[in-house]
Amino acid sequence: MEVKIISEETIRPSSPTPSHLKTFKISLIDQLYPSSYVPVLLFYSPSDGTRNTGRVLTCLKDSLSETLSCFYPLAGRIKDRVSIDCNDEGITFLVSQVMNCHLFELLNNPQIDLLDQFAPCQLYSVGETSNVIGQLAVQANIFSCGGIVIGLCISHKIFDGVMINAFLKCWTMIARTQNSQSLKSLVPQSQCTLNCTILNYTNLETGSCSFEKEILQSNLNAASIFPSREQLPHDMAVIKLSWLIKKGKGISRRFVFDAASISSLKAKAVSQLVPNPSSVLVVVGFLWKCIIKVSQNSSTMVMAVNLRPRMVPLVSENTIGNIIWQTMVHHKGRQDQTELRYIVSLLKEGIAKINSSFVESLIGDEGISTIRKYMKEMDKIHSKENPDLYLCSSWKGLGFKEVDFGWGKPVWVSPVVGVRQPIFSNQVILTETSLGDGIEARVVLGEHEMGMLENDPEFRRFVSLNPPIPMSLAKL
Repeated sequence: MEVKIISEETIRPSSPTPSHLKTFKISLIDQLYPSSYVPVLLFYSPSDGTRNTGRVLTCLKDSLSETLSCFYPLAGRIKDRVSIDCNDEGITFLVSQVMNCHLFELLNNPQIDLLDQFAPCQLYSVGETSNVIGQLAVQANIFSCGGIVIGLCISHKIFDGVMINAFLKCWTMIARTQNSQSLKSLVPQSQCTLNCTILNYTNLETGSCSFEKEILQSNLNAASIFPSREQLPHDMAVIKLSWLIKKGKGISRRFVFDAASISSLKAKAVSQLVPNPSSVLVVVGFLWKCIIKVSQNSSTMVMAVNLRPRMVPLVSENTIGNIIWQTMVHHKGRQDQTELRYIVSLLKEGIAKINSSFVESLIGDEGISTIRKYMKEMDKIHSKENPDLYLCSSWKGLGFKEVDFGWGKPVWVSPVVGVRQPIFSNQVILTETSLGDGIEARVVLGEHEMGMLENDPEFRRFVSLNPPIPMSLAKL
């Protein structure tokens, strides 16, 4: 397979950002994240021959331009430690031609080590690269058979998974109206998503477009909840990069848990503390259990927790910023404490600590004190035991499977994980399977650990290693 870039251009907002919105303040939690990018790949099956590639690309670009007028910080550049200059410099849009490969072949035998070619920016870059390439880059990958892969790299500095989905929903809704100019005339800049309204589109299937405005809080900026600090200490971070560095070669694998496996794991995980464990909890617990068994070392599982449903009052899902927290759950590595129900209970307890009281302690000017206390506790564990650290994020339920630009929903949604730099080398990202009844786990481990994990008989009983994407969905 060869992916050849055939065009590159800059997409700017369709309407200029007003002067009073030119500076976008980031939040305290945003400050704690490095300037890295979240790569998302959306795979769309070939059409019945009626899809016109030129029209598709024009629609993508025009609707993206309209969307950037609402999500205007994405078209800006990081200005300093606390703000983004919303200067409308725009985002990079690449078009590539995929040669020597039919989408059918890729879905039948997913070569996950090659997927980074569909992503438009270097993976997991750490530094101030967003000063140059912006907060978003898009790559449209066109197969000769008519299949399309839309690749996005979106800044984790200001967007979490919930906000990525909000952006994609807006973009696809505008694309599906097939009438960007009427949208532009009907929706003034002052009523964009970040200011005070959400646009709800109806009658999209018939091609007509109507708008219903839902009035939200007057400020949809996370900095109003978690104020940033001009002089944030350099050594402060929710997850210190020094904890993530792991020597050796990282190996990426795709493991799939089907509905039957998840049901069996749930039965094994039931306990008095967790009488009804979720699918995500049992999959993470099982993966961690097996990793502990092969590594025989103390370890810490870091799980991203959405703060929105834990806040009082509730915060709109359209609030820009990282409204998440990383809960750290520690295991001492004792082999007599690796029962699944014990591991799942540990995870449940860790998540339960991120409750409304904890969130309240993060809000306002006192938030930095909570973070300092949290970091001190974690430093104590890591300086004493030097445990292995594993990062886990779940995309399950975020809505990426519903991203429809007008030619159907994606047949596969995939993250891109790899080891371009010696960070994020122990990582787990969970997504829904194409049929929605199972979970895909994209796992990155050290070469030795991965080899032992793949050969663990207990592990192999519950997972499939990189199976084909269901052809019934692909319609190829």
